Amino acid sequence: MWQFAADDLALWDQCRRCFYLAVAADFPRPAEPDRLGAALVRGQLLTGLRGTRTEKIADAMPAGLIDPGPHAVRSAPLAVQLPDSVYRCAIRGDVDALLTLDGATCGLADIVVGAPGEAALAAHARRLHACAHAVETPASGERKNVRALGVLAFEPDDAGAAAGVTGSWRWTPIPRDDGSLFGFLAEALSVLAQQAPPGGTALCRWCVYRDAGRRTGY
Repeated sequence: MWQFAADDLALWDQCRRCFYLAVAADFPRPAEPDRLGAALVRGQLLTGLRGTRTEKIADAMPAGLIDPGPHAVRSAPLAVQLPDSVYRCAIRGDVDALLTLDGATCGLADIVVGAPGEAALAAHARRLHACAHAVETPASGERKNVRALGVLAFEPDDAGAAAGVTGSWRWTPIPRDDGSLFGFLAEALSVLAQQAPPGGTALCRWCVYRDAGRRTGY
């Protein structure tokens, strides 16, 4: 049974060889350097959001309270049916923020600094769908119904940079499409079942680096 880390799912579109190595061989890419201090800013922003009504944060957010994480989630084993076989997997990850919505439901949010582009939103959508499945079918603990998914982006105001972090929040809802998650899992699991990793994306810098390391012995 394969264990998917929700953060690894974006690798599928970037380089399937890197995805295979991260999931099947436990050989992830090195962590990206945080050149702009975005992680520190993001942590400060999350702390300031705790217990805030969502209506006061950004327009169009579903009504409720925000509970910044990270919140660790892990799914029960999942069977994915393919035409000639059945593969089993589980999903684990951290949810940036949990939305306690009005009524007995919840929402999940990814928190980012800066306006996410189309490709980034697609990656967030896959990650959020995976986490939603883990919340609704947990390996242990209380099961919750997920009613909303979205990306909450803090867009800094350059004019206020000298005095501190200022800006505004923007909510981008992610439509629920469980079929896309299961379609992805079916394709990804069929690749992971192969004995060797697939070819890498042309000029993937990590694949180039690994190949150079093998040639030079470093």
